[in-house]
Amino acid sequence: GLDHWPNIYSGIAVLLCLPMYFINRKIPAKEKICKGTLMVFLLISFATNVLNFIWHGFHYPNSLPCRQSFLYTALILSMCYEGYKDLLDYKKETLVKVFFGGLAFIILCEQLITEEEFSYITFYCSLIFLALYGLIAYLYNTHKFSSYPLIVMVLVIITVEMTINTAYTSVTTVTRSTYLSFTEDYQTLIKEVKNDDSGFYRFEKYSRKTK
Repeated sequence: GLDHWPNIYSGIAVLLCLPMYFINRKIPAKEKICKGTLMVFLLISFATNVLNFIWHGFHYPNSLPCRQSFLYTALILSMCYEGYKDLLDYKKETLVKVFFGGLAFIILCEQLITEEEFSYITFYCSLIFLALYGLIAYLYNTHKFSSYPLIVMVLVIITVEMTINTAYTSVTTVTRSTYLSFTEDYQTLIKEVKNDDSGFYRFEKYSRKTK
C-alpha cells in the first residue's frame, strides 16, 4: 500500500527458513556470503534512487516502483529451500532458537514500524502463523508425526496465509452499480449550475476509481 516501496511477499515461513540457511553447515561459507551480499544489495536498491534507476534500464517507471522485486523474492525463496531441506539434521535447541529469533524480529517490527498501513492485526497474524510453522517444523524434526499429515497441514496453513494477505493488501474490485453510483450526483450539480446562470463554469473530477 505504500506509494514508493516494492510489493514484496514471501510468506511468514521465511522467518524460520532463512536463518536455517545461514546456520546450515552443509552450505559453503562462500555461497552464504555471496547470496547474503546480493540480498542486502537488492534491499539497498529498493531504497536508493540511483540503483533503482539503473535496475529499470536507466529510466524512472510510471507507477509500480521497484519492478525488480521479484528477483529478491526468488532469491529469498531459493535460500529458504536450501535451509529447509536439511530440517531433520538440526538439533531441537537450534529450531527453538530460530523460532524465538523470528518472534523477536516481528516484535521489533511492531515497535519500529509506524506507517498506518501496518496495523497491529498484521503483526498478531504474523505471530500466529510463525507459531504454526514453528510447531510443524518441530514435530517433523522430532518425528512426532509422519510426513504426509504435516505436508497437508502446511499446505492448508499456506493457503490460509496467502488468502488473508491477498484480501488485506490487494486492490479490490467493485460492481458496475458502485462504479456508476455518482452519476446522479453529477447530474444534480450540472442542473444547479445551469439554473444559476452565472456565466462561465467548469467541472473537474479529481477522485480516482482505480489504481
